[in-house]
Amino acid sequence: MTANWPSLRLHFTLKRSTMQVYGQSVFSMIANPTVSSDSSSVLYNTFATFDEGATSYNHTLVDGLAYVSQSSLDDSTATPSVSCVDSDSLPSVNSIVAPMKGSMGSDYFQKSCKNGTNEFIENLVEKSGFCPADDGIKSLAYEATVFPD
Repeated sequence: MTANWPSLRLHFTLKRSTMQVYGQSVFSMIANPTVSSDSSSVLYNTFATFDEGATSYNHTLVDGLAYVSQSSLDDSTATPSVSCVDSDSLPSVNSIVAPMKGSMGSDYFQKSCKNGTNEFIENLVEKSGFCPADDGIKSLAYEATVFPD
């Protein structure tokens, strides 16, 4: 059954320094599906590694239980430690992926531009809002949403 559910690699780029994880603003999370015995639900087991200074932290979520292991990067004789953490401290992949179901990439500001300006921005900040470049930031929009031309 897991063949029907893909493994995922989620790549995060955090824009605010206050949101960094172990001093990192860019990181990835690997997620592998686990299908329930009656095939009625799917949960993802996840894994992410963060290096900070001379320490490596591995965050793992398996069958709803969260663990963090800590090991030294420069002392091979140091004993690694593993501890359980509150599973709420790690967001489940299901909670990240669920809002994207039925979504597609779109660029709202591009689609709301008329004659080289963006009326939404003009009205909002009472300034001339020029259209962003074609390679501007994309957002997710529900596939049934229609934006003004």
